[in-house]
Amino acid sequence: MLNKQRFVLCPIHIQPVRRYRNSPVLSLLLHNSMRLRKLFLSLATACITLPLIASVNGKFDAASRLRLNTCHASRSTEHVKAFISVTDDFDASLPGVAILRRMGNIFLVHSDMQRLMAASELEGVIRISIEKDLHPDNELSAKAVGAREVAAGTEGRLPYTGKNVLVGLFDTGFDIQNPSFRDADGNNRIECFFHYPENECDAIVYDSRSIEALETENHDECHGTHVLGTIAGNYRGFIEKAITPTLSETVDGNVYSGMATGASIAAAGGILSDANIIDGVGRIIDHAKATGRPCVVNLSISDITGPHDGSDLFAASLSKLTKDAIIVMSAGNYASHLRTISKEFHTEDTSVGTFLWPVWWSLDHKGVLAIWSADENPLDLRLQFGKTDKTITMDTPISPDTEEYIIVTDDYTEGEGRPKGTADAHFSIGYTDSYIAILTDRSPSGRHCYYIAYELHRRPGGAYAPGVLVSGKPGQRVDMYLDTDWGELQGFYIPGYRNGGDDMTISSMAAAKGTVSVGAWTGLKEWPTLDNKLLNIAETGYVQGTIAPFSSFGKLIDGRTLPHTAAPGAAVISVFSTPYRQAHPEDTFFGISAQSTDLENPVYYTANYGTSMSSPVVAGSIAQWLEADPSLTAEDVLDIISRTSTVDSSVLECHERWGAGKFNALEGLSEVLARKASLSMPSTEKGKLTVLRNGNNLEIFLEGIIDFNVCLYTPAGQCLGRTNAVDGKATITTWNLINGIYIVKAGDKTQKIIL
Repeated sequence: MLNKQRFVLCPIHIQPVRRYRNSPVLSLLLHNSMRLRKLFLSLATACITLPLIASVNGKFDAASRLRLNTCHASRSTEHVKAFISVTDDFDASLPGVAILRRMGNIFLVHSDMQRLMAASELEGVIRISIEKDLHPDNELSAKAVGAREVAAGTEGRLPYTGKNVLVGLFDTGFDIQNPSFRDADGNNRIECFFHYPENECDAIVYDSRSIEALETENHDECHGTHVLGTIAGNYRGFIEKAITPTLSETVDGNVYSGMATGASIAAAGGILSDANIIDGVGRIIDHAKATGRPCVVNLSISDITGPHDGSDLFAASLSKLTKDAIIVMSAGNYASHLRTISKEFHTEDTSVGTFLWPVWWSLDHKGVLAIWSADENPLDLRLQFGKTDKTITMDTPISPDTEEYIIVTDDYTEGEGRPKGTADAHFSIGYTDSYIAILTDRSPSGRHCYYIAYELHRRPGGAYAPGVLVSGKPGQRVDMYLDTDWGELQGFYIPGYRNGGDDMTISSMAAAKGTVSVGAWTGLKEWPTLDNKLLNIAETGYVQGTIAPFSSFGKLIDGRTLPHTAAPGAAVISVFSTPYRQAHPEDTFFGISAQSTDLENPVYYTANYGTSMSSPVVAGSIAQWLEADPSLTAEDVLDIISRTSTVDSSVLECHERWGAGKFNALEGLSEVLARKASLSMPSTEKGKLTVLRNGNNLEIFLEGIIDFNVCLYTPAGQCLGRTNAVDGKATITTWNLINGIYIVKAGDKTQKIIL
């Protein structure tokens, strides 16, 4: 549907993206007759002036106002979900609006359009954002990050598989009955599933009994199965695995296991809107709390047009949920596309321009271009039309105070999901049945935005392109983000105009504070299939061990640099949806790299790539950590990742794209256990512990103490040796120890050391 800000599930090796459109209403008592009168007056006004609401109520964000512009009388009672932010002293009375979830001063609600407009008139309501649609944007992975060793319990350490931990995700295309998601006794590890169907006001809840009747929530998608397989797949049978295009072998299915093979699962899926995601993640966390388990949630989803500062209502809601769970986000797949421009203006360079141009195989494209200032001061904007011969043919200034500026072609046809606008003869020269809508907006943090939604059908042979010229004062910064499947930003080699690039490509969702954002690096460039093919990543720039060209990154306004870390994401082999395969037998896009030998209950494996594939690697590994220490917080996890990610030459070459480096599950677990061991060992203020390295020996001193005992422990608490001090010094030999983290305990003092 037009105007809904799209989010992206983050694989890039999937079929063309599909768009989605988008409990019971609670009766809430009014507190006084004045409010009742105000409500009815608002409803009466709404019924008459609904299509014009964008010009009279600035509490709705730009995307919502444009949607209201397209909302004709027949749809004025359409039910939607929305976010409503309120003042701290708001009395929580929203007449006729069902409150699904409250997160501090943000409500997630369900209502019709009329009542939302009435609510916007209430004192204390600050901002309303109607739900926005999203769309889809392990063998090698488990080995590459050390998860195999974590699960096997090597080096004298206990195995950690995510036991007694709940892993969750919101996605689409789940194979609910896949053997990869069952325990050793055949019980479904998916304990509950929350399904958000189209045109339904509430989720359908499947518990541990009713879930056995659910095959999938969507036979036409398979993304969720692949992601969940990476997080927690654990098929125990034998599989036929392609070694070369003409050779296969039968091996234990464990070679394609995910990270947290012993974890329990809670999932949500269906229509991918931001409101559904917040509600679904909240339900998953509620289930974890009700059963007394730690929880990690993966979201292989991204969005590009938000403010990228965590202030939008969706990101702010997500941040509040991190108080009760670890939430892992994909960084996005925008770095290899010409869709972003970031620029700080200087005295001699105070403007930048660009044009909206379709990809080479299409005349048509539609999308949203968001232009953000760095602060509350608006930038100057001019809507232009340019030609590929570097000629500017139209130049129209847009006031930052303009509520809406919408132009259409002479032959434009209005309809559902299409805004009303003014015909423009110049626009009609190069385009047919098209529109451009510009609305101004401010984020909750105060930053100014021009929100430009468009649908363009270029006339054959036409060389015209709509564009923007943005100007500002020295020191001001502009960030432009283009969200489309079929277009890009082009400068046409005009001085002062730019092509899109990699500047600030990080997903706006990943800017939610407290979440863990994950980029992707290249681990597998080609892979054989059982139908005698050798598939590969056709694009250039993919070098094993280096950052994937598509992996998004950026430095936020508040100084944070994202992503936090990177994991294998190009390509990852994981579980493929059997319901999808059965519903689409003609689809040869996904080559089968392996399959179970028990074809009565089949399990298939395919390769896919994107940050959708890298974030579940991290989420599943964090579940292993949570088994070792269920008390870990989001802050703890981020700190551990920053300290234990691997930094090698490929990371140093472009460190701004990697975050802390290559995610390392094994080193992270060692840090988790070391911290836990340190907390469990008592210490006092008496004496100062000093540990020095002298060749193959450790020399240990306790200031002011001559006689004391020393023990050397592994992070798991295993004692490797004891000794006594002689004349105030104890010596421990390290020549037979492998590199890693250890704990020295001298008297009642402890200290972590790294060999």
